Amino acid sequence: KDMDGRLAGLGRRLAARTGAAVAAASGRCRALEKGLAAAPRRVLHAVDRRVEDFATRLPRAAQRPLAHWSQRLEHWTMQTRLLDPARLLARGYTMTLGVDGALIKRAADLAPGQTITTRFADGEARSIVQPGTGQMPRRKVRKKTQDKQDNLELF
Repeated sequence: KDMDGRLAGLGRRLAARTGAAVAAASGRCRALEKGLAAAPRRVLHAVDRRVEDFATRLPRAAQRPLAHWSQRLEHWTMQTRLLDPARLLARGYTMTLGVDGALIKRAADLAPGQTITTRFADGEARSIVQPGTGQMPRRKVRKKTQDKQDNLELF
């Protein structure tokens, strides 16, 4: 009987401890279950924050290349305006055109009797080329080596 009593006591202790261990494990499982249920919400919340961040940064990021190309376009527009022949004519320059409408750049390209058109800011005038020397006197250009030698003679 002593053995039976002892076994019965051990059985009761085992049952009590097993029940407590099962209850503790069940509590931990419920806590983990709640954490797992909340995890997708946390992930979705983090993703939502990233999407919002990208949504605020995207317009600024899109503006950078647009600003660059806008500046380039303004530069090209200004160059086009500055190089516009009408602006040169307005400043008092003229353009001389041949019969074919091509720009005449040198007096040597003209021949006596040739009809030319001179374009001014306020209109055009036709002319007939008269015989002449055909060349403008040239200014003499000194070579750099000559300048250096002249400077050495000063000392």
